[in-house]
Amino acid sequence: MVKKLFALASVTALGGLVAAVSAAGCTTTEVITQSSEGPADAGRKDSGNRPPPSTGDDEDPTDEDPVTCLTKDPIDVSELTYKPPRTPQSACPKDVGDVVSNYINTAAKPTWLGLRDEVAQKVSADCAACVFSNVKEPEWGPIVVDDNGAGTWNFGGCVQTVAQKEADCGKGMEQMNLCMELACESCDEDDQDAMSECIQASIGAKGPCGDVYGAAATACGGPGAISSAAQRCSTGLDMITVACISGGDGAPDAGADANGDDPEE
Repeated sequence: MVKKLFALASVTALGGLVAAVSAAGCTTTEVITQSSEGPADAGRKDSGNRPPPSTGDDEDPTDEDPVTCLTKDPIDVSELTYKPPRTPQSACPKDVGDVVSNYINTAAKPTWLGLRDEVAQKVSADCAACVFSNVKEPEWGPIVVDDNGAGTWNFGGCVQTVAQKEADCGKGMEQMNLCMELACESCDEDDQDAMSECIQASIGAKGPCGDVYGAAATACGGPGAISSAAQRCSTGLDMITVACISGGDGAPDAGADANGDDPEE
């Protein structure tokens, strides 16, 4: 398993492991080390999170050049499961990322439930309760787990919070990420240029994810808006910050961190 935490995941920096969440549960109990694609059908293969390429406020991606590894088959992501994000809280200190990183890099086999316990013990129970949520809950935190301990990062929920939009925005981002993954699953993930070209082509007007991309862009305020929000939710620490850290795009600035100390500068 990749042991790098919170590495930027973009169309030019792909990789890492992700899990999937559905009504039936998640697919792996091992901790994923990059921001994930969101809840989707169980059984989906592991891959890296793929925020959309930056296209500018008024531009749309195109697919003028054919990409050999891009699927030509229609892709249906309409059944993807998504629940809206919780209201942001000020439950965690700014150094919670150090606790998460240390656990992932030192545990023999890091798991989601092990990470939850580590945060509860070394940070606080309130912080762990903010960061983790169960797939059955009506609203999701930055990490979603099922009853078996499998889980994923809630990328769509972070984007929805940052963009200050309705659930169609967050769900649209999850559908777009899943569609891009399926569209480019035949590509060599070690070839970043080929993967980037495939992702770009997949959301073009003639690509299998063009309509999904268009719907997400509309729901989130346009191509520029989703690109900006995705960059602010690119890593696991970003998602925790938005949802659970005082002053972090989503949580209100309470004037002190979760341990009662003055916030770090």
